[in-house]
Amino acid sequence: MQYSIYALVIFAAAAFAGWLAYPIWSRRPGVGVHAFVVMTLGIALWTAATALEITLTSADGKMLATHLIYIGLTAVIPSWLIFAMQYTGHDRWITPRRLLLFLIEPVLLQIVIATNDVHHLFWTQRTLETVNNLIVFDFHLGSLFWFHAIYSYALLLVGAALLVRALVRSPQLYQGQVAYLLVASLTPWVANFIY
Repeated sequence: MQYSIYALVIFAAAAFAGWLAYPIWSRRPGVGVHAFVVMTLGIALWTAATALEITLTSADGKMLATHLIYIGLTAVIPSWLIFAMQYTGHDRWITPRRLLLFLIEPVLLQIVIATNDVHHLFWTQRTLETVNNLIVFDFHLGSLFWFHAIYSYALLLVGAALLVRALVRSPQLYQGQVAYLLVASLTPWVANFIY
């Protein structure tokens, strides 16, 4: 194992995200509560697994953590859009059939990641490298990674567009809430840009 202040900060963020799910859950049956809790728990798993990936040094351990990262990530993206739809009054768009459609990409992605060593479509290559005294994976991204990225950003963008529309149309009393949600929605964009 390797120790880093980054991992400690990320573990703290994961703990906060996990804790945040509890007070939000107690507000049910509120608008968007279920989707927000799924999103928050996905963020908690995503960040905790990221911290775990930083602390582990073996390729197998890092790969397990990477699988967990993508499980959390694929829970966050569709639940964000579902939350944005519910929050902005577009509940009618959320049907059982559409919810099932939202599950297709995350499930297929987990299969693709689990079988990547056979086809190399998600990562064409991965090697352990030492960067600033930390052992990290260096991933060479394949075509299915880019498909997943485009799909994820499209869902994030649609959710953000719904919030922008709500910001413009909402009474001034609610504009602050919508603005905070928009700023929060930028976090994955910034994190991925830095990554």
